[in-house]
Amino acid sequence: WDFEKTKTETQTAWNKELNKIQVQMLNEEDKINFYTAMYHAALMPTLYMDVNGEYKGLDQNVHKAKDFVNYTSLSLWDTYRAFHPYLNLMSPERNGDIVKSMLAHYEQSALHMLPIWSHYANDNWCMSGYHSVSVIADAIIKGYDNIDAQQALDACVATARKRSYEGIGNYIDLGYIPADKNGTSVSSTLEYAYDDWCIAQLAKHLKREDIYQEFSKRSPEGDGEHTDESFHSSSA
Repeated sequence: WDFEKTKTETQTAWNKELNKIQVQMLNEEDKINFYTAMYHAALMPTLYMDVNGEYKGLDQNVHKAKDFVNYTSLSLWDTYRAFHPYLNLMSPERNGDIVKSMLAHYEQSALHMLPIWSHYANDNWCMSGYHSVSVIADAIIKGYDNIDAQQALDACVATARKRSYEGIGNYIDLGYIPADKNGTSVSSTLEYAYDDWCIAQLAKHLKREDIYQEFSKRSPEGDGEHTDESFHSSSA
């Protein structure tokens, strides 16, 4: 094993990655912070498969990623706002592999849900919202076409219709989640409303008028959450 050769190749790879953006700063410390942030953005999520593409799936069986790099550690509530839109600009193929990893997760899920917080062969089920849908919608609308977009939309819709998950049934029926039904009622209502808007935009992009109408009607319903008395229970 040639240590110096490996070191040089690694430095070259990092320099190539970090030179995707070139900035001029008045303050050298700001420039260091900027490129440090770029470096951090390249560290996650976690590549999760063997050299032959095999990995342990959500269903606890061994699967093989045939046409993509499989990723895990998708803490989507943390990353959907800025990290994934950033990847769409800087590393669209990598973000596409993450989308394919999400869809593989969906296919292996006994609940037929996209990942909430995928963690190796499990889902942590923490954080509010179903933000896989916003990542998928953003990628497809911005031009990623190396997946079946219609199937991806169907996976988004199935996830958003899962009434048994974290107050979704109340959200669908009432337009909000009552505080006495869920400990994250306000946050979840707002997150679901945003995710539903993303589904509506993807459906519009793919000319699925029925889905567009359904989720356009769902997404703004959170406007009533601050006025309905049933939202503010005595335990809130």
